[in-house]
Amino acid sequence: MKKILPLLILILFSSPLIFSQNVELGFEAPVQLKSNEVGEGNGVNFSAEYIFDGFLSLETTLGGISDKTTGKDLASGTYSMFWAEESAGIKSTHGIIEPYCGIGLGYYKTDINLANTITIDQSQRTISDNIQYSLGYNLRGGIDVPLGKYFKLNAEIKYIIFDPSMTVTNNNYSPPHIEIENVKLNAVIIQAGAEVSIY
Repeated sequence: MKKILPLLILILFSSPLIFSQNVELGFEAPVQLKSNEVGEGNGVNFSAEYIFDGFLSLETTLGGISDKTTGKDLASGTYSMFWAEESAGIKSTHGIIEPYCGIGLGYYKTDINLANTITIDQSQRTISDNIQYSLGYNLRGGIDVPLGKYFKLNAEIKYIIFDPSMTVTNNNYSPPHIEIENVKLNAVIIQAGAEVSIY
């Protein structure tokens, strides 16, 4: 079984490349819009899109953003999120503008570093350097603008849905004890960039 597993992984990742009619590689600059928990942040995103039958697409993205917390639901501090996503969608591949939409599954790493004490329900709690790995979902829509046969400009809006947990030290007890808090970090991200068709 151990000898077969690498072959299965290779088939899984290479099958979109083998069976797709077109492959596009992209580089985008994402910006996360301000929410109750975090401010506006920016980062980078890399994408590979496989197009089947001229209208079905499968997109793999790797990227991340860095930000600061707002000091409302979370105390002041730094925040970053990294993602690996797989999305399926429909896409128009003809015309001056090529609209698309899709839904996907993602694996997200959030790093929240709060060197302050927060108050939740009149309880003093301390959070510091909390790293969380969490599965989530994404909804996306956007447009591609072809500039020639192999080059496109891209603009997209994406909504990430996930609810990571944080380890919190509750200071109202003696000795303080550890609690788990959920924080809603659903994110709206807009991004723009360029794509190159490799075949």
